[in-house]
Amino acid sequence: MLGVTRIIVKVIFIILVLTMLRPAFGEGDHFSIVGSWVSEATLPDGSHISGVDTIHADGSYAARNTLSGSSDDRVVLIEGTLRIKDGYMIETVTNNINFTKHGNFTNTPSTGVSGTNKIVRLDDHEMVIQYEPQGFQTIFRKQLK
Repeated sequence: MLGVTRIIVKVIFIILVLTMLRPAFGEGDHFSIVGSWVSEATLPDGSHISGVDTIHADGSYAARNTLSGSSDDRVVLIEGTLRIKDGYMIETVTNNINFTKHGNFTNTPSTGVSGTNKIVRLDDHEMVIQYEPQGFQTIFRKQLK
């Protein structure tokens, strides 16, 4: 009986180690963030944001967000890279284009880390991100192919 218990403990330990070593952006990753994610959120100022983020296996991403319900309604196109470390999603924006409701636009190339946001929950179909220090959460739902 003691031998069986040791085997079970070893199997559980191996499963835990393999789970922790799982790559953040792997094609075979059970909880892969690779793919297209849709989101909607109400921001602290009462405005509404909705969008689609497409995350690639190499960690690059492109996002199209629409901000409405404020005096600054606009569409924002963002490109950059994502990295996951210690339960946080680290975002580096490389390009940020804003189109206002009046047809004006600004192009703001960025360098360096743009945001470090806590991953509250992540599974095959849903990702919940806590934006810090703004203090709001966004639920992303994976689009089916």
